[in-house]
Amino acid sequence: MLVSCAGGGSADKARQWTEQDVSRYVVYWQSLPKTEAQAKVSEFFDGIEAQQASDTSSLTYLQVTEWVSKYLYDPNSPVRDEDLYLPFVRKMAASRFTSEDRRPGYQYQAEMCALNRYGTVAADFTYRDIHGVDHRMSDIKADCLIMLFSNPGCHSCKEIVDAICGFEGIDEKMASGRVAVLNIYIDEDIEAWKAYQDEYPDNWINGYDPEYIIREDVIYNVRAIPSIYVLDSGKRVLMKDVPLEKLLLFLNNI
Repeated sequence: MLVSCAGGGSADKARQWTEQDVSRYVVYWQSLPKTEAQAKVSEFFDGIEAQQASDTSSLTYLQVTEWVSKYLYDPNSPVRDEDLYLPFVRKMAASRFTSEDRRPGYQYQAEMCALNRYGTVAADFTYRDIHGVDHRMSDIKADCLIMLFSNPGCHSCKEIVDAICGFEGIDEKMASGRVAVLNIYIDEDIEAWKAYQDEYPDNWINGYDPEYIIREDVIYNVRAIPSIYVLDSGKRVLMKDVPLEKLLLFLNNI
């Protein structure tokens, strides 16, 4: 069992942190219900800040916050989770131990993480299909909507497409309305997207953002392609920018 790092007591003050310690906390947080996990993350930050206050010459705050950012926010991290990072980065943006040159960056990260939070209704948008017909994301009917932001010719995107298509029972789940997949292109080379249509599954909903609203208005924080979101039947966010492994585990329970 992991010990809370919220109190700033003598044991915490003497703590010598390692990256492995931080990774264990991240795994622990992700085993909890989301709201409870967010509270634990916030308490963890308070403990680190208290430890730094007890020894202002220490590098504890700088090192541990960098590790947490690496695990929870790096787009290449297999355990990234913006909803867990949000309470942490909000406190970093306000902390007296954050250097002034880093503060604007943390403020921006907090703003981006606050978009389409867990449990909120996802931002709606219009997409255009290969026939030039416009549709609304919110009009898609399914118990669960997997939303994939992808690019034609992207190797990592193809890996995700193949993994979802290869998931046992996925076609039956889609045929029954339990699952729908919306595959969205948000960049500008529409001709390349059109030329790639034969590579996309026929039972997926494939479209592009005709006005580039998603990127230009930043209604989604698409930091890297590919990026996966999972929405429920009411278009509430269940998972955002979720790693493929977590998506496949989720599909096991649908």
